[in-house]
Parts: sequence; C-alpha cells; structure tokens
Amino acid sequence: MRLGTTPTRGMLILASVLGLAVLALAALPLHDPGPSARAAEYPTVLATIKVGWGSYIPSGVAVNPDTNRIYVANLWSDNVSVIDATTNTVVSTVPVGRQPVDAAVNPTTNRVYVSNEYWNSVSVIDGATDTVVSTVPVGNRPAGLAIDPADNRIYVVNSYDDTLSVIDGMTDTVVTTISVGDYPYGVAVDPNVKRIYVTNRNNDSVSIIDGATNSVLATVAVGDEPRGVSVNPVTNRIYVANSTYFGTVSVIDGASNTIVATVAVGSYPQGVAVNPETNRIYVANWNDANVSVIGGATNSVVATVAVGSLPAAVAVNATTNRVYVANYADASISAIDGAINAVVATVQVGTGPSDVAANPDTNRIYVPNIYADNVSVIDGATNSVLTTVAVGHGPSGVAVNPNTNRIYIANCYSRSVSVIDGVTNNVLATVTLEEQPQYVSVNPTTNRVYITNPWSDTVSIIDGATNSVLITVAVADYPYGVAVNPTTNRIYVANSNSASLSVIDGVTDTLIASVKLCKPTHVGVNATTNRIYVGSCYGVSVIDGATNSVLATVPVGNEGGVGVNPTTDHIYVANALSGDIVSVIDGATNSVLATVPVGHGAVGIGVNPTSNRIYVANPYNDTVSVIGDPAGPVATPTSTPTPTLSATATRTRTPTPTSTLTPQPTDTPTPTPTSTYTPMHPTGVGGTVLLPPAAIVAESAAPSEDPGWTAPTYAALVGGALVLAAGAWGMRRRRAS
Repeated sequence: MRLGTTPTRGMLILASVLGLAVLALAALPLHDPGPSARAAEYPTVLATIKVGWGSYIPSGVAVNPDTNRIYVANLWSDNVSVIDATTNTVVSTVPVGRQPVDAAVNPTTNRVYVSNEYWNSVSVIDGATDTVVSTVPVGNRPAGLAIDPADNRIYVVNSYDDTLSVIDGMTDTVVTTISVGDYPYGVAVDPNVKRIYVTNRNNDSVSIIDGATNSVLATVAVGDEPRGVSVNPVTNRIYVANSTYFGTVSVIDGASNTIVATVAVGSYPQGVAVNPETNRIYVANWNDANVSVIGGATNSVVATVAVGSLPAAVAVNATTNRVYVANYADASISAIDGAINAVVATVQVGTGPSDVAANPDTNRIYVPNIYADNVSVIDGATNSVLTTVAVGHGPSGVAVNPNTNRIYIANCYSRSVSVIDGVTNNVLATVTLEEQPQYVSVNPTTNRVYITNPWSDTVSIIDGATNSVLITVAVADYPYGVAVNPTTNRIYVANSNSASLSVIDGVTDTLIASVKLCKPTHVGVNATTNRIYVGSCYGVSVIDGATNSVLATVPVGNEGGVGVNPTTDHIYVANALSGDIVSVIDGATNSVLATVPVGHGAVGIGVNPTSNRIYVANPYNDTVSVIGDPAGPVATPTSTPTPTLSATATRTRTPTPTSTLTPQPTDTPTPTPTSTYTPMHPTGVGGTVLLPPAAIVAESAAPSEDPGWTAPTYAALVGGALVLAAGAWGMRRRRAS
C-alpha cells in the first residue's frame, strides 16, 4: 500500500511553518543526553534496508508471500527495488516508468504491477526474471494499486481522471474504466466478496464497487482526507486512513457498508495494511515516524512501533508475520516482527491497585489494592480474579517467593507486612515495622524479604522462615523502589531524594556501593545478564551489576514501575504521565522496541517469565492490563556473575523480632467499590504521607546527573531544509481543486 506523493494544502502550510521553526531553533543549544542515550534514541527493528538513491524515495511497497520477495517503488529513481526478505538485502533493481508511486503483487502469477504517475501507465514485472514484460496505458496520474488474484484483475486509481482502471492480467489490457469520487487515491480488494474499495480524498468518502458488474454500489462518508485503505477478508472489515494532523482510521463493516468504529492513530496516517492471520492492522504515521498497530477485535491501538523518517507505505507478509514500512525521507524499508507486544486482557480488581507480582510456578498474580485494604489474586490462565484477601491498611507493595509460595504485602498505613500463604490465600503472619513501608522484594534463594521505609531512610530485612525482622539497614534519603539479584545476592534500593542507588551485600547486610542517578524511583533486575534497570529523570538507567556503572540511559517515561522478563530480555516501563503506556526496551540493544497502551495511571509491573505475560497495575481505573510478550532469544550472561553468597554468613543484628503469627483466614469476595476513587496524590494519614513515584519525581531537588549541552545545528538545518523542500515540491505538484 502506498503513501500520498501529493500533500494537501494544510500539510504544505504546516510543513513550511515547521521548517522555518526548525531552522530558527537550529541556533539554540539543544539538549543532548550523552552518547549512550543517543544510541538508544532510535528503536530497534528487525532490519533497515536502503533502497533507491538520495532522499524522499520509496513511496510504495508490496510483498509476495510465496517467494518472500518485497517490491519497493522508488519515486525519484524511476525503478523498483527487489528485496530478499530472508536476507533483508536488495537482490535486484528493475527500471520502470517515470515516477513510480505504488506496487502490488499477484502471488498466483508472480507478476508485479507498478503505477507510473508521470507516464500514465502500469509496468508489469515478471517476478521470476525481474524484468518488465509489459506496459499498460491507464488514466491520468495513476496512484494506488490493488489485485484480485482469483480473477487476475488489477485495479488502478487515476487521481486526475476520478476513475478506476480495471486491467485483465491475462492480456495486460484495460477492460473497463469506472467513475468514482473526487481525486481517488487508495484502493483495496476483498476477493471473497468481490468488492473494491476506493478512497476519494477531495470528498472524504469511499466508493464501493461490485467486482462482478464493475459498478459503484455505495459511497461511504469517512474522515477527512482519506488515503490508504486495506481489507481484512476474514472479518469483512475495511480500514481507511484519514490523513489529518489528528489522524484516525475509519473501520467499515463490509456487510452493511457502515462505519462501525473510528480509531485515533498518529499524525497524518498514510498507508495501511492488514494481517488477516493475526487480525492486526498496521498504519504508517507520516509525521510521527512510527506505525500504529490496531487490534482488529477491539478496534484499539495495541502498540506503536518507531520506524524511519516520514513512513509512507506499509505491506504485510501474513505467512512470515513480517511488516514492511517504506520510509520516504530515509530511502529505507523497516522490517518489523509482527509478533509485537499487545494487551491480551484487562482484569478488573479492587480500588487503587498499586503494585503487582507474579508467581511463575503457580501462574498466580497478586495485586495490592491500596484503597481497598486487600489483595486481588488473579488466575493467569483465565485472567480472572480467584479471590480477594484482606490485609493491612494501605497495601502498597507486593513480592512473591516462588520457592515457598509466600506472598509479602507492604501495608503503608498500618506499618506492617502481611504474609500470605499462596496455597490457602490466608494471611499467615503480620510483621510489625517501625515506619511506613513502601515496596518489597524477595530473594528466593536466601528466603530474605527486603522492605523500603521512605520515612526512616532504611530497609527492613525479614527472615522468611520466622517472619521476623532480622536487621534494619540505613540507606539514603527516601528509599523507594527495591529489587534483588538472587544470583549475586545483591539488593538495589532507589533513593529518590538523595539521587542515588544503594547496593546492599545480602551476606553482610551492609552498603557496598552507591550509584549516582537523577531522582531514581523504581528498580528492575535481570539476574541472567546482571543488569539493573532504574527509572530516573532521563528515562531508564542501565547499570552493570558487576561494576556498578551506568552503561546507558534509555529515554522513556519514568513515572511507574520497571519489570524485567529474563526469558526475552525485555524490560517494561510504566509511563503513567506519558499517555498511559508501557515502553518495551530491548535489553540487548538498550533501545525501545514498542510502546503498549494500557490502563489509566499505570504504576506497578509484574512479570511471569514462564508464561511470557506482563501485568500492569492501573490505579486510576482499578484494572490490571495483561501484556503478551512475544517469544524472543533467551538472554545470555554478559559477564561472569559474582558467586552466590551464603545466607548463613555471620552478621550482626540489632532489632528484635516483631511478628504477629496469628493466622487470619480472609478469603472474601471482592467488594464492590462504593466511593469514587481518589487519584494517588500525597494523602495525609496520621501525620504522614504516601508519595507515589510521580510525586517524588516532582519534588524539588537538584539533578545529580548532568548529561551536558550541545548544539547540533547541522541536524536541525538539514531537517528544516528537507521539510521546506518537501513543502515546495508538493505545492508544485498539488492539483488545483
């Protein structure tokens, strides 16, 4: 499917204004987060393949799933690049007509059809020899192409004639011409019902044509400036990209010819393609340099994948589940793995879910509900709440020891830790603390539980065998998030107000290092790679556990939890204040793979590496989002880990055990909330306050990291010049209306 080589007047004006703005900003110093962050600014895709020459080249892309070949129409070089999708390399370049704008493939005949805008023709390429075997004259300014492989019919829209040419693939001749709407642009075919769908840009509609009679059956009004269109023949749904600044996709029911949904996507969406096998729709967002992924079952965006500059067209190989995006300004093709991260379920829980943890052995997920004073227990197989366990007042953190099947809940307002038996879902013990706890983490190897106490600047260490406090370790100002590496027996504590990460030796219970960071909040550990991931001012800091040095900073939001899947080496970061999304980071490259929309106010994240499921606590709408993590390579250690330290080493303990061991059976149904949920802002409780991560970050404190300031004027100048050039070129080519 192809982009629009002819921008609208609004786009041209906006492009000119943006170009001037960028040129003006070029003289200003630009913030540069340093080499490691710069390396992580561009998301990792499977491959980026250069095609054509110069700038603003690839405008259309098509796939032959049978031969696994990708065909790219290069607008300014008057040729087609042929890519071998197995090796992601260009294996041939085929000269065609002047200004090729789109391409389509008939896998049955292995023929490739290319619309040549300036020659008013369609080039026919033999896929076996990569040579042009025929040239078919069509109407004025041909644009989008689509094929019905069963009937061997090729459909070409003629933008300046307001017509659709129908080509017989056997004879390579036009058998009829159909009048459609004003300035037709994109075209798609549903071979199952013999319907052809044509987007009409200037009158904001879609013409629906009967392929048997070649007559217009209906005209459906859609959004402004419809461009790309694609069909899912399995569900009989048609997807139309409405290319405005606030872009949308209109979803048409092919049975009733009515719009059943409108999905908000990125800015100025262009091409659109469907994978009928997965019921996923891919939309290239021109202005945002990304692709929106829509779930066809829910008509909602399930992921956003960053690609190259000015993505214009997109095509799908349903056989390999690969998505190919033509990047207009980069002269490249981005190859995306279709097995992307997506929300597979949303589970309603109690009021104000604040954290989440998973037991991979039992596939049970535990969610403390801070305003309901209970814990929801979810069955990971059915994504349903099995039971609700009453705990202390203000449960804020949770951790699981899979070895003992014990769940630990930090009760902030009652200054205690509830210990739950994972078999009976009963509270076995309540451990009293001296201060308000916040978060909790467990070392299953040593059976030690670590609790952060923000108001006393300490970490309480509980013996999981006796449910008693062994020792309290002083750390730095306002300890918040905590995570354990059971392989090295190291505990990592994020001290938000002191801008540091404390490293505790699990044998001696002493501080052995402090890593300087900017406003750290949440912590996640990959024990396999010995990497620690900390949410900080500039995103997520990646720390080498062997040297306690910062390796990279990945620029994402840092308002919520950090979860690690060691199986796939993916890191999940909740961004509550950045659009209720979860950023997915590739641990191998320290780059953002995708962003997944979740519930409102995403905070806590739990991971089940066995099922490859990620659980996100959304306190503002009392839900847990369940994300499916695609299977990936097993992470391998990057350095020899420190040998596991014995849990029986001699240590000095000053506090006395303070646990209450009276069992508390509390297997009660989840109560229906009777009051309006209050957002998690600082709330006075007994003279103290509970601060969520966002509030901590907002507190005034001088950043401890200074990444430096640079002035990459050349980048801004080039960007501004390209935008102005695009606007000028498009204005010259704009059809007078």
